[in-house]
Amino acid sequence: MVYVIRRDGSYLARSLSLSQAMTEREPDEVPHPGRSGRRQGLLERDSDFDAVHRLIGWQKLGTGDMAAAVGLDLDAVMSPVESYITQSRLRSVAINILLLLICVLITWLIMRLQRHRAMLQAIYDVLPVGVVVTDPQGHIVDCNQMSEQLLGLERKVQLSSDLSRFEGRLYHADGSRMSAAELPGMRALLGGELVHHEEVGFIHPAQKAMCWLSISAIPCSDAGYGVVIAFIDITHSRNHRQAVEHIAFHDALTGLPNRRLLSDRLNQALSRTARQPGRLVVCFLDLDGFKPVNDKHGHDAGDALLMEIAKRLQKVVRTGDTVARLGGDEFVVVLNGLGSAQEMDDVLERIAAAVATPVELGASQTAQVTASIGVAMHPEDGDDADTLLRYADQAMYRAKQSGQCICHFRREGRESVVW
Repeated sequence: MVYVIRRDGSYLARSLSLSQAMTEREPDEVPHPGRSGRRQGLLERDSDFDAVHRLIGWQKLGTGDMAAAVGLDLDAVMSPVESYITQSRLRSVAINILLLLICVLITWLIMRLQRHRAMLQAIYDVLPVGVVVTDPQGHIVDCNQMSEQLLGLERKVQLSSDLSRFEGRLYHADGSRMSAAELPGMRALLGGELVHHEEVGFIHPAQKAMCWLSISAIPCSDAGYGVVIAFIDITHSRNHRQAVEHIAFHDALTGLPNRRLLSDRLNQALSRTARQPGRLVVCFLDLDGFKPVNDKHGHDAGDALLMEIAKRLQKVVRTGDTVARLGGDEFVVVLNGLGSAQEMDDVLERIAAAVATPVELGASQTAQVTASIGVAMHPEDGDDADTLLRYADQAMYRAKQSGQCICHFRREGRESVVW
């Protein structure tokens, strides 16, 4: 509703019930826009003409002898919102009550498994969670349909087995096999340990591939049973998490460790030096002649060259060494446990030779780059990762200033042509 009203409460115009309003004037006891001392405002009231409850916003015009107002039917405006809020609250309450009831029912039914087997089977067979129940000796006495699907074992096979059946088929997160005593179910059964969401690898008989389960195990000796084991398939989520972690700690182009992972690897190597003989060497590499490759052949060719250099560096270092890319054409190689200066020189020569070997770029095009290498050694040049990286970087710049294909040793202050 839209209307214009005088100071005395009489109407000049009204979008609804105009014929009635033009002969009427708002009573003095009724608040209305014309009478207010303010220039604008809001009021809530019922209409005298159609009894509709409205929220009215008004603004005085000119000298204030008249006011224009717009009124919205509060019931019409708020009804959909209130209905949605009410429905949402009801749905939320219903869902919460349903979840609570399911949890209570499952717990209650498992504790009374012997007397309520039929009801329990009907309920927990529809759960998206595998469930296995054992007696105090570890023999499987019950399981649900999801456990058949996740373990690849029929119900009758499971019921004729015990937990030792899974020895050698479950794996730790690092890929090593679990012994019988390490199985989550065995730890809960024999040691009374409460196992929560432990990630376990499992070779599925049908898929012939490693899948990953999140396993929880609860001792139930007080109820006359051994252990209740619940597990879900987390293969997809685990693979997704590892992919995200790989992106966070690896170079997107070459797949090599990035600066964050390099720092972690270098700190681990420094920790090992106290327990293992040998020298820790940090080599900082910068490619000479990389920019002309980009300028001449394009960035795709430059990327191809960087990927090939990364593969070559990984091949020439030993197992346990680390090759990382810091960005651009800068690489870092961490060499662990070098026994002698000659061994270090041999590795550096292999690195320089691998970089300097021409790279095929396709269409009968080749490119060749070399490397300026800066070397810092532990403990001679420093005892922490940041110091070693900084000194190796400084040594690399000195090598680059001296000429291509040069290796500069920070503390020894010597340079050698390694290719």
